[in-house]
Amino acid sequence: MKGDVIPSHVIIVFRSKGKSSHNACHTSFNDLLKDDITQSLYTRTGVEGPPNTDGSNDYGIFQINDLYWCQPPSGKFSHNGCGVSCNALLTDEIQSSVGCALKVLGQQGWSAWSTWHYCSGYLPSIDDCFVQFDSFNSLNSLNHGHFKM
Repeated sequence: MKGDVIPSHVIIVFRSKGKSSHNACHTSFNDLLKDDITQSLYTRTGVEGPPNTDGSNDYGIFQINDLYWCQPPSGKFSHNGCGVSCNALLTDEIQSSVGCALKVLGQQGWSAWSTWHYCSGYLPSIDDCFVQFDSFNSLNSLNHGHFKM
């Protein structure tokens, strides 16, 4: 894993193509994490989506589009708004992916991702999903596998 930490709110929103994003909005947080950690984080960054209707492809954990945001390996035209190769978005070094996703988000908002409409307006609350630890012993028990997803 190389120490990369991907915030859970990012995992909820950025689901791999082909999975039901609608279900992501209605599934318990614990199940979401188990599924997404297994499906996305361990296979994680080396994901190239199927061709879109305009012939473009989406790359990496954040499914960044090659027509607008990254230069595809084929050399076909791209606006390359992030100034990165699409192959850089497929590696376990996610700095380029995070930087590009933040740029997309800043310029186009969540609607840049076609599956966002499944969650728009009714994201689940995750406020009750976190345990508050009052002592080092509680945290230590987590680290020794006493807490399992």
